Amino acid sequence: MIERIETERLILRKAEDRDLDLIWERVWRQEELADMMLWTPTPTRGEAIERLERTKAYQRDNCAYFICLKATDEPIGFGGCREIAPGDWDETGLCIAKAWQGLGYGKESLRALVELAFRELGGRRFRASCFHENAASAATIRSCGFVYAGSGTETRERDGYPYLCDRFVLDAGPEYARRSGVTGRTVTVTVDRPLGSRHPEHADLLYPVNYGFVPGVPGGDGEEQDVYILGVDRPLASFTGRVIAVIRRLDDAEDKWVAAPETCAFTPEAIRAAVDFQERFFRSELIF
Repeated sequence: MIERIETERLILRKAEDRDLDLIWERVWRQEELADMMLWTPTPTRGEAIERLERTKAYQRDNCAYFICLKATDEPIGFGGCREIAPGDWDETGLCIAKAWQGLGYGKESLRALVELAFRELGGRRFRASCFHENAASAATIRSCGFVYAGSGTETRERDGYPYLCDRFVLDAGPEYARRSGVTGRTVTVTVDRPLGSRHPEHADLLYPVNYGFVPGVPGGDGEEQDVYILGVDRPLASFTGRVIAVIRRLDDAEDKWVAAPETCAFTPEAIRAAVDFQERFFRSELIF
């Protein structure tokens, strides 16, 4: 189970007790937000406490997350997806608090869920839907590449409200079928440049992530294979995790591997941002 997804500006993670007041104030108690969604508003803090416990229990076994600002780790919404048939995934609701709407966070969250389904979980189709009158949600869905797949009348369970549901679908493109042959492999990395250290030859280059090598595995430059480690925010001496991507340098002899804990996922944009401190000096492509 992927417990954490990082994008450029967001972290999608499991709910925690400390999230109670912010998620209640910003999202759950806001009737206006729930007006064009299926979930029920939570008017009191006592009810929010109970809802948080139900949410944590549900999230433990499902691809469901609180959407948090990466800069503060504060929740500004929620979202998730589920597999409804082999390879066929459905968005189960995505909501961004009003103060953070119009800033692209909805699109960034939806793209993260699509990446999770296609890249990590082998999905081939992803479905999303919204109320017909919710033009902003429809625009967000279309901006992620979804195509309109029809409309139908449905009834909201909580209040019997009949609504016209617009449905959209996105099929996995060939880029999701491409594999490096390395991704998914479990590796143990010796960290020789821990987070916060400086490059041994270029003192102005500071490492914002842990960086090391896989002993006994040769890289393209004849030295042992280099690896960026994402998803760990403290200096390390060694690390065991899975390879999530390969950075293929187009103007250099060596590739770089990107590794992360088993429970973490990263969008391509988040990977690029994390390694830009060094990879900006090279032309490269990201392979999964």
